[in-house]
Amino acid sequence: MRFVRGTIVALLLATVSPAFAAATDRGDYVSIDVGGTFIKATRFSRDGRALKALRIPTPDNRDPDAIIAALKRVFATVRGSAKVAKLAVGMPGPVDGTERVMGAPNLDDAAWKNGGQGIDLQGRLARELEVPTIVVENDAVMASHDRSLLGSSTAKQTKLWITLGTGFGAVLKKGPAHLGTELAHHPWRLGKGNRLYTYEQDLGDAALRAGGIKRWLTHLEKALFLLDKTFGPRQILIAGGNAKHLADPRVLGRFRVADKIVLGSHETGTKGGYHMLRKARPPRRSK
Repeated sequence: MRFVRGTIVALLLATVSPAFAAATDRGDYVSIDVGGTFIKATRFSRDGRALKALRIPTPDNRDPDAIIAALKRVFATVRGSAKVAKLAVGMPGPVDGTERVMGAPNLDDAAWKNGGQGIDLQGRLARELEVPTIVVENDAVMASHDRSLLGSSTAKQTKLWITLGTGFGAVLKKGPAHLGTELAHHPWRLGKGNRLYTYEQDLGDAALRAGGIKRWLTHLEKALFLLDKTFGPRQILIAGGNAKHLADPRVLGRFRVADKIVLGSHETGTKGGYHMLRKARPPRRSK
């Protein structure tokens, strides 16, 4: 008798669970990309059409409360009167397996680290927004889900994603795995006086503004050549606001790895969020 009851329960769950997932997936998807300079958001239809987009400056106060307040305002604006089934938020810093933001170097890093505990951004948004499914991820990892840039490459081939914006992001992708890194803060060049420079110090937006485009492009060419030798990717996909500086074929042609480079844009982050949400499932209902 116990076996019969267990079988009936299993059959009911198999029937109800897909129905529940479908019910909670009725609505649009919103993708928000948080950067050190701008916060960008797009509302997508379930089939991927961009319905409404917004870009605002990142608040001067960059602690968790201020950023969460900005996220709520942006979300409300792009949502309008539409029903939203899923929300993705890309954050400029490490995000652990429980979707806690463990730091944010281009925001208020100490406040986001929270004494090593991080900030439960997913939990806070879930309590304050009426959205069945909320996913929080590193911004570069979110961008690396943008399938529109992959072309004819196969899933098994290694790809290196680079984001060039306020900071420098790097993600390795092979198959379903998206390995976010903090390569931005890894020393890669020895300068005058034996000073070590990180990728972000040479390739972030501050370096571009301080040293000029020629010096920035020189460093970028050398860095991509080094990373290609290190990881051996089939493709190097570059997105972010400063990817635009490579759009001129005469500029890109000077890069030794030009044949591997595929360019995205500042919209790649939110597009990646949409593709990430397509796979995201709603949380299980509590018993």
